[in-house]
Amino acid sequence: MRRGFFIKKYGIVRFWNRRKKQVAKEVVKNSPKLVVRPMLLSYIDVFVKGEAKYSNTYQIYEALVNGWIEREGTKREKEQENKDAAEFKLKLKDYSSKVALLLYERRKEAPSYSLSRDEATDIDAGLKDYQITGQSLLTRDAAHQWKFAHRSILEFFLAKEALENPEFAQKLARDLTGLNMAKQFCDENGVLLLLNFVLMKGGIFTMGSPDTEPEHQSDEAQHEVKLSDFYMSKYAVTVGDFRRFLEDSVYRTDAEKENKSRIWSEQEQTWKDMAGVNWRHGVSGKLRELDDYNHPVIHVSWNDADAYCQWLSKKSGKLYRLPTEAQWEYACRAGEPKPFNTGDNLTTAQANYDGNHPYNGHDKGEYRQKTVPVDHFLPNAWGLYNMHGNVWEWCRDWYGDKFYDECIAKGVVENPEGPVTGSDRVLRGGSWDDDAEACRSAYRFWSTSDFRGSGVGFRLVFVP
Repeated sequence: MRRGFFIKKYGIVRFWNRRKKQVAKEVVKNSPKLVVRPMLLSYIDVFVKGEAKYSNTYQIYEALVNGWIEREGTKREKEQENKDAAEFKLKLKDYSSKVALLLYERRKEAPSYSLSRDEATDIDAGLKDYQITGQSLLTRDAAHQWKFAHRSILEFFLAKEALENPEFAQKLARDLTGLNMAKQFCDENGVLLLLNFVLMKGGIFTMGSPDTEPEHQSDEAQHEVKLSDFYMSKYAVTVGDFRRFLEDSVYRTDAEKENKSRIWSEQEQTWKDMAGVNWRHGVSGKLRELDDYNHPVIHVSWNDADAYCQWLSKKSGKLYRLPTEAQWEYACRAGEPKPFNTGDNLTTAQANYDGNHPYNGHDKGEYRQKTVPVDHFLPNAWGLYNMHGNVWEWCRDWYGDKFYDECIAKGVVENPEGPVTGSDRVLRGGSWDDDAEACRSAYRFWSTSDFRGSGVGFRLVFVP
């Protein structure tokens, strides 16, 4: 059917249509799951006019919807009541989005995803009734109900809202039952990743630790910090997550380039470099089993973590990065001013660290001698897992032992990002092989950007 369509529209030997025909074929090829292929073919001219390239179904739908709205607006450009065609186009798009959201909210009571005429015209979008039921993307069915010409168009607008509104993205991702096209659109744009992120409402908090806190360090001077809203990942990046990055890129980690990473030898009771160890390996240098791919990735440097952020940002069209040191501590504490987000003590039933070395004289606990899955233990009060122990987590900042003193001199500092330059990057949280004191919310560790080892991983923040 498609071959006949292309021959009819572009001919067999019309060389001047050769490029258009090729572009049209590529568009169809890049939408193998498209459920409204007849509509796509009807509006194929939308795709062959410009230089844009379409690599997924979401982009194709976006072009279709924008092309349709453009035509409707242009038709009425000369009408007296629609002098401003650009404004009319925006209203059409806004109306379509509002209809999609309304139908989504009431889908359980009205699974047919339709509206009565009164309901359709009651939505405030600055359009006249005849425009809503005559020029919008809605059509009337045999029961005189108004619905989108194709269900997939509704799902496109849901995915579009999720792309622009992280809170709605999390809501949609929790319930995509029966919305297969919306799920596909979201998958293509990395929206479902947002389900793993929690909104950290900004505010003022006291960063660092008081002199009276057991094991307080000299670089932990308390100071006031004001942060804007941000989204923090519930989990550290897993081995499986990191594998997808490397399979989709040509990047080689620092451990792979230098053919070594640092591990802890229980037998020798010392840290040492082991040849051949990289992100695929566990704490002892052995290759991980597939069952361990939900553990945090280790043997990754700050350079590797930053490269992962850049890859994910480019792939999704959204901004992912490492948290600042202030964001990390704010999220870890979850409003708790004491040494841990669990209070004055941290047990090995709450976090993964070396239980032979408990905090401040408390009882000893388990020493697992390995990482645990990223969703192990209960989350903190703000829904984040393993902020204490399991792996050290890279932060974006350069380390400065006097930076906190500079902050104190300024009073309340807003969204600090650390020193402008430095030789070491900050790590936070402690790891599976550390004493409990290193897992304190305020504890600071640092190393060079190419440092990696069996206790080092990372998690992300998402910037709306």
